[in-house]
Amino acid sequence: MACCLLPLRVCLDSLVFLFLIVSLHTGDASAVFNSGTWSTTVTIESGAGLMEANSMELSTFDAFASEIPEYMTMSLAEGSGCTVSGLSLQYVFADTAAKTAALTVDVDILNTTVTAESWIASSLSAAHLEDMIGTHGNEFFLDIFCRHPAAFLFPQACAFFAPSNLARLCFGFAPLLRTPHGRSFGALSIDDPFVLHTNDLRLLHGDMRFDLQSARGSPCRPSGVSMRYEISERDSALEVDVSPVTVKVWVNTLMARVFDKLELGDLVGTHTYEVFLSKVCGKATKQALPKACDFFAPSHLGGVCDSLSSLLWQRADVRDFDFRLVDVALPIEEDPFMLRPAKSTAYTYTGTPLHLFSTARASPCTPSGLLLRYFHSGAALALEVEVLHSLTKATASKSFSAVLSKAGLLDIVGSHSSAEFRDKMCRAQGKHLFPYACNFFAPQHLGSLCSSLSMLLAESAHTWLKLLE
Repeated sequence: MACCLLPLRVCLDSLVFLFLIVSLHTGDASAVFNSGTWSTTVTIESGAGLMEANSMELSTFDAFASEIPEYMTMSLAEGSGCTVSGLSLQYVFADTAAKTAALTVDVDILNTTVTAESWIASSLSAAHLEDMIGTHGNEFFLDIFCRHPAAFLFPQACAFFAPSNLARLCFGFAPLLRTPHGRSFGALSIDDPFVLHTNDLRLLHGDMRFDLQSARGSPCRPSGVSMRYEISERDSALEVDVSPVTVKVWVNTLMARVFDKLELGDLVGTHTYEVFLSKVCGKATKQALPKACDFFAPSHLGGVCDSLSSLLWQRADVRDFDFRLVDVALPIEEDPFMLRPAKSTAYTYTGTPLHLFSTARASPCTPSGLLLRYFHSGAALALEVEVLHSLTKATASKSFSAVLSKAGLLDIVGSHSSAEFRDKMCRAQGKHLFPYACNFFAPQHLGSLCSSLSMLLAESAHTWLKLLE
């Protein structure tokens, strides 16, 4: 009788669930499913919210219906439809007694995974559709089915896998409706190549007052990487397509003004990869796009997508900077511990000027990582920072510890994970005293700087892709 105190729908759902358990326990599970057609609503509660999957006609999900003989032998199996995380389509050979699996398609909000029986896989390969097998970003998958020959073989697939249709069918795809184009966008990661930097307050409070956001989902394509950015009004602002041979950059009117004011206008258009790399690694460009040179370096970009891996073999260019500087600071785009101009001269508690000088080294690279040493004018060691694969150690003299303490950076002294040390340098006080350190200690920069840290390149590429999920 307690059931009657609950809302009728919850009561009925509970009775159905209880009946299923009792029937299965007594061995009479077949009594639950008869030849009739059920029309029921299942309510699934999850941490993400409430999903209601109304039972639809199975044909609603038949994305791969075809009039081509090779594929007419496939039938959509019972149980295909919405899942908690997205959609699952299971095709079988209906004319076999065992209902052998022919094609399975699992779709979540980011990726589509396709597995095929060998005969079906051969038929797809013969039609030049072997790229649809495996796991791909949803945009890449949709692109396959909206053009020839897939559009001819499976005429319903393009419309079926459109983001708006998936969102209509299954609750798990509701976030696809966040943008007019059915794409989800989010804030840029700290090491995104198009993080913009400027001290122009008029520009910051004018055209750059918007938040540039990057498209979520895998950017990898068969030809390379496809990067999409938007502004807060949900307008496409920046599109970058990179292959091992060419780079195409498109900007809308607003971004064109921003690029022009930051002297980045010559990046727009189509370039050879080598020309584009030379542009983003130019001194002026590195000031406005501090992450782009390291990101697009072949040693890093080749690890982002499999389709760009040829860059690792054709242009393996681990860059060991060759510098010998004693009484002057490293160039500002290279030295992570260049002090701000106003802070370039510090003083001890006795009032003695405190200067920093870099060590005389052919390269900061060591067999195990990177070593930076800075000295007082009297040749006494002021600051030493050693970077290993996963550990960074910093030591400072008493006098320079006082400088760090006053700047709120004394906690950089000691041993830290490399990620923690970089986070400390990327805080406001870190950027204030050492404005170039945050970018310098980025994994993709350290990995391209020293061959002994080159394993950081793959980790950096993986982290960037992970943040786009």
